[in-house]
Order: sequence, then C-alpha cells, then structure tokens
Amino acid sequence: MSSQDPRFEKFRHGLRYVVNDILKKITAEKMAEMYPGIDKRALENIRVQIIQQYRNKCFSEFEKIYKDRDLEKKLDELDEIILDAKRRYAKNPGDKLYINDLNPNDIISNRLLAIQKESVASLNEKLVNLKRENNKLVKELNSIYNESLHNLKAANGNFGLLADVTKDELEDEKYEDLINYVTDECFRKPRRDDHINT
Repeated sequence: MSSQDPRFEKFRHGLRYVVNDILKKITAEKMAEMYPGIDKRALENIRVQIIQQYRNKCFSEFEKIYKDRDLEKKLDELDEIILDAKRRYAKNPGDKLYINDLNPNDIISNRLLAIQKESVASLNEKLVNLKRENNKLVKELNSIYNESLHNLKAANGNFGLLADVTKDELEDEKYEDLINYVTDECFRKPRRDDHINT
C-alpha cells in the first residue's frame, strides 16, 4: 500500500490487518492442546470455519459502520482540505491570506480580504467537524476492537461445547448449526451479569 492511497483505504486496510492479526492467534497447535480428545482433522475444520465466519462478520460490521457514518466521503473531504492547505502554503508560506496578490483598490475595498477570511473560517469549521467525527469513529472502533478481544476469549469457552463431539458424529445440519451457534455466541452483546461473573 503506497503513501498515495486514499486515507479511507488505508483506514480500511488497517482494520482488516488488526482482525487478521487477532485471528492468527487461534492456531491449530493451541486448539489441539486445549482439546486433545478431539480428532485433529475435525478440530482443524471447526477452527477454520469459525475463523472464516468471525472474519466475515467483523468485515461486514465494519462496512456497515463505514456506510452509516459516510466515512469514505468524510475522509476524502479531509484529504482535500489537507491538500488545499498544502497548496496554499507552498504558494505563499508566510502569507495565508494572499495579501501580495491584492492591489491598492482591493485593499481599500477590503472585499477580497473579507471573502478570504470567510473561506478560511468555513474550511476551519469543516476541519474541526471532520476531526470531531474522526475522533468519534476512532472511539467506536476502539470499542469494537476491545469487544472483539472479549468475544475471542468467549469463543475459547464455547469451544468446550465441542469437546465431546466430532464432525463424523454429527449430522451435517447439526454440525453447521453448532458452528453457527459458536460464531453467533461470540458476537452477542455482553450482558451486565456477564461482566459480574467474569
């Protein structure tokens, strides 16, 4: 990923990297150590399916947040504001209002100066709003990240449900139901008594 990629794509790539990095910690070796009584092939199949469903669900939730918050458009606007500010600075490093471009009549009328001040104020207001929204999104994503860690720990507990069964012992439909149950259980919102018991 180059430094020229849009801010939104970098943001999305970063979140995907975090999710994949977390899921890498659920290794076949750890699963085999935790559940030595389960056939390794069946255990690996279960592990792969749960990781895939968890990954898909995470990415799907992230996409909903992007759409609900119109994140791509807002980050594109932020890029435009930053680029515009850099262009202005490059043109007149010490003169933010372009005073050197004004002729005496413009200075007397003060019209251009007023327009420039209004434009700067408007851009500053947009920048403040975008930063506020960005901070809000960062807090939400940190909350999702922390909840994901909590859910992964909960998933380890739910693997105990599989300790006495293998794929060969279950009908296909029941096996899929069990996989879906374990994955859905990881994504349920924690209740207050969950925190009390932990």
